[in-house]
Amino acid sequence: GLVGCGMEPIPESGEARGEVLYQRCSPCHGEAGEGNPDLSAPPIAGMDAEYVARQLEKFAEGVRGKHGSDREGIRMMPMARSLFAYNDDGSRDPAGTQVNYSAVAAYVSSLPATASEPYVMTGDAKKGKTLFSSNSCVECHGADAKGGAVELQANGVNLSGVEWSGKAPALAGQADWYLLKQLGKFESGVRGSNADLDPSGATMAKWAEGLDEQSRKDLVSFITTCSSPTGCAQ
Repeated sequence: GLVGCGMEPIPESGEARGEVLYQRCSPCHGEAGEGNPDLSAPPIAGMDAEYVARQLEKFAEGVRGKHGSDREGIRMMPMARSLFAYNDDGSRDPAGTQVNYSAVAAYVSSLPATASEPYVMTGDAKKGKTLFSSNSCVECHGADAKGGAVELQANGVNLSGVEWSGKAPALAGQADWYLLKQLGKFESGVRGSNADLDPSGATMAKWAEGLDEQSRKDLVSFITTCSSPTGCAQ
């Protein structure tokens, strides 16, 4: 479309292509990927590229943003679909689409992470630390909440009972209001309700089961401490 409007062709791949494509993301997520709580748009600067690309694909394919109660996800779906690539005959180009996902993800990952102002002030970080350990959050997100590889058991099924392996995202440094909202979505089934389409989401939904609002606030309050230079609260 950019070429059709008379503009110079954009780079074929990588961060340079992603920087151009990201222009359609910046009205919500900000020029620097800093996010905007007024628009319920989380900060995304510095996030793991593989995770960002995976989420873009989920939004585009309706794995995320399909539930009627997921207003933010519904808004993201058409934005992710704007990254679809097409062949000359008008058919979808899956390979080209993946190039676009990867390019945007690479650019987002290259942006310096920004610190978010805390919004959730009513949680107990000490109780949150206990929940973080007892709910096996550390199994995927690490003791420092900075993410990592999800290990499978010998039978190929992870601790949630869902067959999936990959990278769990970093939680430390993410906006507390966004973490709280996503925990609520997992607990209520707005996210992760279909293990076949979204096994990683189903993993999270399993661990969010039964967490009431105060428990979610406690968890988030603890995770927020992990962005400190000295690490998570002890």
